[in-house]
Amino acid sequence: MEDKKLILAIETSGMTTELALMDGTRVIASAYSGRKFAHSEVINMLFELIISTSGVKPEDIGYAAVSIGPGFFTALRVGLSFAKGLAFVHGTKLIPVVTLDALAWEISPDIGKTAVPAIDAQKNEVYYAVYRPVGERWERISPYGIASPDEIRGEGRIFVGSGAIKHDLKPRPHHDPPVPSARWIGTLAIEAISRGEFADPGSIEPFYVRLPDAVVNRMKKEKKS
Repeated sequence: MEDKKLILAIETSGMTTELALMDGTRVIASAYSGRKFAHSEVINMLFELIISTSGVKPEDIGYAAVSIGPGFFTALRVGLSFAKGLAFVHGTKLIPVVTLDALAWEISPDIGKTAVPAIDAQKNEVYYAVYRPVGERWERISPYGIASPDEIRGEGRIFVGSGAIKHDLKPRPHHDPPVPSARWIGTLAIEAISRGEFADPGSIEPFYVRLPDAVVNRMKKEKKS
């Protein structure tokens, strides 16, 4: 099959793993594993399942859209490493998608509220951003940030994501997803593809918002030495 328009969407920002093969906004095949923190163990298996069920070859996939963060540090690296592998081996073009952006799209813009996706950041904090509905789209109106749950509560807001679930931020959508679906990762990549905006697989890193503790501790040691 020769169709370099196909997008492989990769979501590994949370505890679970999901891949979706897409032609534009249409999902051709998808695979999901609910095994917690088993990203490195299952991602190749899920990819093989998608390949076998769709009849597509890896070299037929033109784009890899990957959830870049924020999220669990190691989990993000697994998804990004897989996307980089496709780029280096098959020339697949890599498109990073901010997890908070995709999570906002789990809520319909016609709901008439401000959307606040919130991802659990541990330490009684959440990664978050604020979005307003503009027609049939979401527009981000705040920087990506980190805050306590109480700091982002407010009237006229609807919350979504693992942080919203953990800290009981309400209201939330009925399906109440902890992470965005791979479908929205792929859909949000389409505009970047149309603009020819691709990441360099040799230099791109996950978007953490807050540096991992291991990195912070290493920086402290280097500063003392």
